[in-house]
Amino acid sequence: MSSSIRWIAITAMLVTMGGLAAGCGAQAAPGKTSVTPPAVPVSMSRTGGIAGVNQSIEIAADGTWIYADKRSNQTEKGSLGPDQRIQLLRLVSDPAFSDQLNRAAKPNPSCADGFHYTINTGGEPRSFEDCGNSGDVSAVKSAIAAVTEATPF
Repeated sequence: MSSSIRWIAITAMLVTMGGLAAGCGAQAAPGKTSVTPPAVPVSMSRTGGIAGVNQSIEIAADGTWIYADKRSNQTEKGSLGPDQRIQLLRLVSDPAFSDQLNRAAKPNPSCADGFHYTINTGGEPRSFEDCGNSGDVSAVKSAIAAVTEATPF
């Protein structure tokens, strides 16, 4: 088994086990219910980096997605599973996501090899450059990670 396939298998196993462990014993506080946020379309594009990537993904409110790699001129289609869709919706609905994305939107002229992301969650597209010094963008990176783990993005 190649190291990249082994890494993907281990990551998938850890994510699955972590999700199962997180679900065990998780209960809503008395008087509170767990609410699934309303479905929204999510689009992301990623450009830059040392290799000069140019990728985009459009995720419809129903979880279907279309991925495009403009460098290789390839597209793929698929669909998020129900748990993946709910996880992504919760991440992009978190007020921290919007707040961090707004604060990180300032262009960074010294970012030569970082990735430039443009993210739209049904409103105005917002951009930020991930140079490793973008400040606290943990909620934004969690949403991007959810998309990259579930799709070719």
